[in-house]
Amino acid sequence: MRIRISPSRLKGSITVIGSKSCAHRVLMCAAACDSPTVIQGLPSCEDVDATLRCLQSLGAVISRRGDSVTVKKGETPKGQVTLDCGECGATLRFMLPYAAALGVKAAIVGSGRLAQRPLSNLLSALREAGAQIEGDALPLTLTKGIRNRDLKITGSVSSQFVSGMLMCLPLTGGGNLAVEGASVSRGYIDMTISIMRAFGVDVCASSGGFAVNGGYMGAQSFCVEGDWSGAAFFAVAAGIAGKVELLGLRYPSVQGDSVVLDLLCEMGAKVDFDRDCIKVCVGQLRGIEFDAEDCPDLVPVMAVAAACAQGETIITGVARLRDKESDRLTACVNMLTAFGIDCRDEGDRLRIKGGEIHCGKVKSMRDHRMAMSAAVASCAADGDIEIEDAECVAKSYPDFFEKFQSLGGKVHVV
Repeated sequence: MRIRISPSRLKGSITVIGSKSCAHRVLMCAAACDSPTVIQGLPSCEDVDATLRCLQSLGAVISRRGDSVTVKKGETPKGQVTLDCGECGATLRFMLPYAAALGVKAAIVGSGRLAQRPLSNLLSALREAGAQIEGDALPLTLTKGIRNRDLKITGSVSSQFVSGMLMCLPLTGGGNLAVEGASVSRGYIDMTISIMRAFGVDVCASSGGFAVNGGYMGAQSFCVEGDWSGAAFFAVAAGIAGKVELLGLRYPSVQGDSVVLDLLCEMGAKVDFDRDCIKVCVGQLRGIEFDAEDCPDLVPVMAVAAACAQGETIITGVARLRDKESDRLTACVNMLTAFGIDCRDEGDRLRIKGGEIHCGKVKSMRDHRMAMSAAVASCAADGDIEIEDAECVAKSYPDFFEKFQSLGGKVHVV
């Protein structure tokens, strides 16, 4: 689907979608509990659907009504199952150690760029723990589960590796996880630990890693908080040209992308906190320098904010963006260049010189965050912006364009 978006100033209030990062983790924990957990606010998107699908393949009993889902442990399958992770990196990286801890036999498949995303460190760690896994990239075949309860993983590649290994340990009755190297995106590891504790698991930081004690117990009910990664697009749209009230968010939050408010404030946008909402409105933006090591998903939309700011913005810690749903670093450069902005890829640094966003055509690269970032750019453009393959937003935010239009955005299918 190709869409054309005309310049507009977004104004109004929206309730943001539930956090898919939180949703993945809650579902994994709930599916290991004998008693049912009722999960409220679960987002409906392709990534979360992939986790639901895989857990059902592993025997979980799941029923859904609207944004409420009831989950409990079912009977572990005896034969080989297929775990289709879709295009979701989190589903793959969580499901692989989870299935290995359950001791099931599984064919693990995916689509899109998932087979190209980093996985070797996780495979090595599971094999060292006794798992037998055929293949080094998707498709994989798990033929034997882990035997050891003392695990280790490299933390510098992806926080999802650490989270996946942590969440598998209660399935074996607990154990220890040694984390080698500094962990990236530490906020997401903190989220994992917080949710595991909500399900009765004792997780303690130890020298060089974590000690995990006990198994999962039903949380009875759990409410998924609003998604800061999704809210960031509307916050930046307001900061460059508009006034938007964001509802359904928790602040402060363990979600690393909640730092978008600090970044927008530093750039000069106006941000106000009310009891029930967060208000963001346009300000005179100026270039800043910040490290995206712990918030890589913010880079595309913050690059749009930088394009609208006076002076130069430097974003460091961006090398990992090459291994996302697209080569997101190259995609950012191509997008801003198409809009007439001077943007340079300097390895682990992105340098953006603010200017005027011109009309243009961009390819989403079938990357949901690139499509949404291009839509945000339209708010400050001097003419229409066209986006190819815009339907890819369904991966994380299926009704993004409907929300965009509800705030005054002008979206047309062409």
